[in-house]
Amino acid sequence: MIILSINNNEDSITLPIHPVGVGPSRTKTPIEFKTFKNGTILIDKKGELRALSIESMFPEHAGKYPFQEKNSIDAVDYVEKLNKWFDIGIPIRIKIFNKDVLTLNMPCTITEFTPLPDKVNDINYTLGLKEFPVRF
Repeated sequence: MIILSINNNEDSITLPIHPVGVGPSRTKTPIEFKTFKNGTILIDKKGELRALSIESMFPEHAGKYPFQEKNSIDAVDYVEKLNKWFDIGIPIRIKIFNKDVLTLNMPCTITEFTPLPDKVNDINYTLGLKEFPVRF
């Protein structure tokens, strides 16, 4: 189950279809120096902000498919809410559960939201998220 929320759960949505293999990517690029005597040395640095991309679909109507989350809403409502959250630009929180175990709880910002209607009135989408640092 994947839950997105804003303002300490003041408003939240549960994604209706859980995509396979969703998790944040972590990257870092060490600083490389060339020295006269010792050759090249690397200095490790803190990693970059985590990012993840979700590709799935919003079924046209809540309950359209037996495999979607029980507390889902209609596709247009998901699109409307995510567009609103994208526009207001405040951090959101993503929580990912695997068999009722919380595996990710991360504040983030929406970097991309691309909804694309298909032939059966479901909406395929790509949602890009990037970690929102809470400490500087």
